[in-house]
Amino acid sequence: MYLVGDFSTIVYAFMVLFTGSASDLMNRKYLLLGSCFGWSACIYLCSFANSFETLNVLRLVMGFFNAISGPCSYSLITDWVPPENRIMAYSVYAMGV
Repeated sequence: MYLVGDFSTIVYAFMVLFTGSASDLMNRKYLLLGSCFGWSACIYLCSFANSFETLNVLRLVMGFFNAISGPCSYSLITDWVPPENRIMAYSVYAMGV
């Protein structure tokens, strides 16, 4: 139960407040790239977890990297997609989330 939602969602909900403003101050492409690498590393390391505590910490860190990817992705869609196609681009991105 906790692995599915509570712990990583709490970290995500709290950190997205700060990472949203960080995406305005830093290069969003590099933040998104780092987020993808960090997220992938957490998933990879989860396969080697020997205890619930280790797995839980990795899920918390993964929630942090998820919080970075959301604001960066939406702002990059806004930058790169013309206004008449943005609704479709947001919808396709939201389907994946």
